[in-house]
This record gives sequence, structure tokens and C-alpha cells, in this order.
Amino acid sequence: MEITSPQTPTLQQFQLIRDDTREGGDFSQDIRLTYGSAESQFSGVFGLFAGRSTFDLDSNIRVVADPVTPFILPFQQLQAKNKSETTALYADTRYEFVDRWTLLAGGRLVHDKVSANYTGSLLDASTFGYVPLTENNSVSNTEFLPKIGLAFELDENQNLAATISKGYRPGYSELIIGTTDINTVRPESLWAYELAYRSKWLEDRLQVNGNVFYYDYTNQQVPIEFDPRFPAQTISLNAAESHSYGAEIEVRYGFDSGLELFSGLGLMKSKFDKGDFKGKEFPEAPSLTASFGGVYKHESGFFAGGDVSFTDGYYSKGDVKNVRALDSFTVVNANIGYEKDNLKITAFARNLFDEEYLTSISSNGNLATIGDGRSFGVRVNATF
Repeated sequence: MEITSPQTPTLQQFQLIRDDTREGGDFSQDIRLTYGSAESQFSGVFGLFAGRSTFDLDSNIRVVADPVTPFILPFQQLQAKNKSETTALYADTRYEFVDRWTLLAGGRLVHDKVSANYTGSLLDASTFGYVPLTENNSVSNTEFLPKIGLAFELDENQNLAATISKGYRPGYSELIIGTTDINTVRPESLWAYELAYRSKWLEDRLQVNGNVFYYDYTNQQVPIEFDPRFPAQTISLNAAESHSYGAEIEVRYGFDSGLELFSGLGLMKSKFDKGDFKGKEFPEAPSLTASFGGVYKHESGFFAGGDVSFTDGYYSKGDVKNVRALDSFTVVNANIGYEKDNLKITAFARNLFDEEYLTSISSNGNLATIGDGRSFGVRVNATF
């Protein structure tokens, strides 16, 4: 599917002023029944989940037609109410059927309902009259998401597990900004194939964990910019088939002195297999991420730590054509504090060296999103 921009070149000379009021809320309840223990032959959890989230928008977009002698004209007025409701039954079980071999099985039966109610008006640039913006619909999806796997205990400190599971995101519809058109997005499904390794060494002071994964998508929901006049706005399209694969490794080592070091490495490759984006990589999917850090805890309760993280370059949000590449960046964080009994006080610095980097670039090159700059703060945690 390909969406082209409306042919209204005169609007490109105008300045748009947008005022939004946004409100939302979330409510969820999760009831679980667990049975067995880590040493039991049969263990697991059964559960019931229900949740609802709302997002309300009151938007007013105006046009400044002449920057010298401003003439302000209403362009779009929109009141939108969005609601998402989810109910699910789920189970996750473990059964050690022979010595050191464990069967992993479970599933999730989920029902989603996504609804939208839009009212408002939009200036039609071809007639300079106003057309109504109206949408009142709901989309429901019911899916069964199975999971099955096999775990093997190599020895008392090493475990290997292979799993296959299905995931999905519900479909929905959305109003395309600047038009009266409704974009319908189909549900996205995913088959995940994963191999996990967990280990402890040197009297549990050293931990080495790793994962290898392959994700196979159908109808992946991909946000794109559809009109350079509205670079901050995106719509979602369904990519027919796509996949990603990679690996993750994490290493932690604790010294007797109270110092603990940790590091991580992530590798990923991605590609759209069919459709308009065939052969391209996923936006916002760096091929390499890495981190290293440590924390020192003194017996008196004082502690200090820090970490450095590296993110390789990637393509900007919505850039399914792979033309807006972002540079790699490195961020350093640090913290110091005191912890005793039920009290913990932490002073922290994020992006300590004030690294300047971009996280997205608009399709017309006029807008960009800048990564968080240096910030400091104090956090206090107390339990009673």
C-alpha cells in the first residue's frame, strides 16, 4: 500500500500553529494463581488480566497565511477520544518429565477492542470551505498466543532453553491528519524463535547469560511520514512479511571488595521481505548496542557507580526507504548515594558529558528530535 501526498502546493508556504490538550489514563488488574516451586516437578501460573487505557485529544491547528501581516485562519479543529480495552486468560507451566529435561508450555487467549470517536472540521484547500472530520468505530481482535519450549540443565550452574511463541499487536483505525481519510491497520503477528543460555561460575560471582533470536513478522505495523507538510505526524502501514534476528550477551562479575562490573552486547539484523519496503531495514533498529559499567558498595552503606552505553547508527523513525541515517552516539551516566535499612538516597547524572545526538529526522529535513541532554537529580526511596 502506498499513500501519496495531496497536491496542495500553496499550503507549503504557510506556517501552521498547533495547540493541543491531551489527557489519558490507564487501569489494569491482574489476578494470578501460582503453584509449585523451583524444585517441584510441576509448577507454573494461571492468570486473568483486564485493562483499559484512554487517550483524549483536543487539537486546534491554525494557518498563518502571511508572515509580514499575519492573517490567522482556522485549519483544523479536532476532538478525539481513543480507548483500548484488553482481557486475557493465560497460563505458563513447567514440567520436568525426566531428569534435567523440562517441558515449557503455555498460552494466552486475548481479546482486544480499540475504539475511536472523532469530531471536528478541516479546511479544504481546493474550495476553502470546511469539511467534517468524523470517525466513530471500534475494531475487535481475538487471538490465541501459544508458547512451547524445552529446557535442559547442563549442570547445576548452566541451563539451556529453546522456545517458540506467538505474539501480536491488535489492529485499529486512525484519522489521517490534514485529510478526511481513515487509515485501517490490520493486526500484526509475530513468531519468535529463541535460544537462551544462563550460567553462574566462580561460586556465583560470575554470571554469563546469552540469547539468540529470530523473529518472523506478518503484517508488521510500521509508522511512516506520509506528507512532508506534516513532518511530525505519522500513520501506520502493514508490511506484508518481514524478519529480524540477532543475539544478546550479558556478563556480570562481583568482587569480594564490594565492586560489581557488568557489560552487555546486542546484535541485530532486520529486513522487509515483501511489499513496498522489500529489501530495506527496519527504522529505529541499530545493528549494534553495547554497554559497560560498575557499582561499588561499601559496608557503611555508601555506594557509587556509573555506566557507558553505545548505540550504533540507525535509520530514523518512519524511514522505510532507508535514506535518513542517524549517527551513532555514546552516553555516560553516573550515580552516588547511601543505602541503609529502609532508606536509599541517590544523586545521579544522566548523559554526564552532555553528548549531542539525534534520535530522528523528518522526511523534509526541517525537523529533528534531539536526544536528552545532561541532567542531574536526587532520588529518595523509603519503605515502611
